[in-house]
Amino acid sequence: MKIKLVNKALFAAGLLTVLGASAFAAANPIIHSGSDFESLLKSPSSCTSAGACPSGAYFVDQSDYSDPAQAAAALYKLGTTIGGSQDGTVAGPATQWSKDRYAILIGSGTYDMVNPTTTTAYPQPFKIGYYTEITGVASNREDVVVAPGINSLNDCNESLPWTSLPSTCKTVGGLNNFWRSLGNLTIDSSQLLLPENVANPAGSKPNAATSLRFAISQAAPIRNVHFSGLSGNDSGGNAKGVLLCDWDTGSDCGYASGGFISDSTFSGIVGAGSQQQFYISNSTFDKWEAGTWNMVSSNNTGTIKPVGVDTNPTTKTNNQWSSGSGFPFTTVTNPVTVPHKPRLTYTSKDGSTAAYWEVSLGDSANTVKPISDFTILTPGTFSTSDINTINADIKKSTSAGLIIMPGIYNLQGVLDIPASKTVLGIGIPSLQCNSASGACMTTD
Repeated sequence: MKIKLVNKALFAAGLLTVLGASAFAAANPIIHSGSDFESLLKSPSSCTSAGACPSGAYFVDQSDYSDPAQAAAALYKLGTTIGGSQDGTVAGPATQWSKDRYAILIGSGTYDMVNPTTTTAYPQPFKIGYYTEITGVASNREDVVVAPGINSLNDCNESLPWTSLPSTCKTVGGLNNFWRSLGNLTIDSSQLLLPENVANPAGSKPNAATSLRFAISQAAPIRNVHFSGLSGNDSGGNAKGVLLCDWDTGSDCGYASGGFISDSTFSGIVGAGSQQQFYISNSTFDKWEAGTWNMVSSNNTGTIKPVGVDTNPTTKTNNQWSSGSGFPFTTVTNPVTVPHKPRLTYTSKDGSTAAYWEVSLGDSANTVKPISDFTILTPGTFSTSDINTINADIKKSTSAGLIIMPGIYNLQGVLDIPASKTVLGIGIPSLQCNSASGACMTTD
């Protein structure tokens, strides 16, 4: 049985201790001290092509480059290599059945991305694919700005993108777009353009895009993201915003099923399109144009479906492609407090202050722990002895928990996590449970 640890955290009520780096290194190279974390990160230059892009956590930090444009180019190249091109028929290295796992960690700065292979210097988005987490690591999401965007597109069997929209993608849509995550950054889509003007295929006048397309289904959360730059209407009177499906298909925007958004801000509308089973909480938007069914809103600010049938095209939040009243939201009237997912933060070197990594636990007290308080796991086979070593270590009072790096883990025992500890998965790691009980992890 395989259980995927999809960037979830376990909270407990105690403190934790870690062994020194030398003790872990002597015992097993797949168990590390928290102080080893930075040495486990990969440079964008390590990912040279789709066939030569090893699993791992890649760190892009503007302070490592002499020019912000160089940092943006490095992020764009890394993003397109891992995620694949904007053509839905061309996959990146991580496919639905792939063994690859990726995290792209982005440091403070503004990353104005340009496709270096085009003759026109128009900003270009890149695509997030399977088994990939993209997250900002500044303490504030507004300090990491990616322009003009990161998108998630339909998986096409055949496609001629942009030349004869909307009927170029032969697929059911984004139903298979699982196992990806976006968080803790700002997406500035104010310069988002269609790569090619449909009415002018030479591309001398690219169209301004109405929507940033993010076609996702289950296990593809969006947390703490500010989507900016798409507000108001385009020249045709269409409202701008984020579209949670992909228009490049022969039927509306294809099917999409399920999703989770929390603690996010949208400068325009959220067009759910064909979405179903979607949950959004603690977020702000101008208007949510609801999808089909099981759309749940909890503690949000913005126009949602009012009580009764609203047929006013300006205010209604029904599926914009349906006739009649469409399908309304379910609004949670007594919303519960949803804990924040723990996350990494990085402070760059500043004068005499050394750079350092921390983990924000996401609790109500805004607790932050130095990364040195964590035990770090890297992929491999963990024997019963290895599991016992980890379990003994995380029960110590000086330990904060575990950080599990991208990859696949063969566990020959059960991790026993005290309720006071945190487990943070990075890059959507997968745990293979091979204990007699069939469990990977338990908590008290």
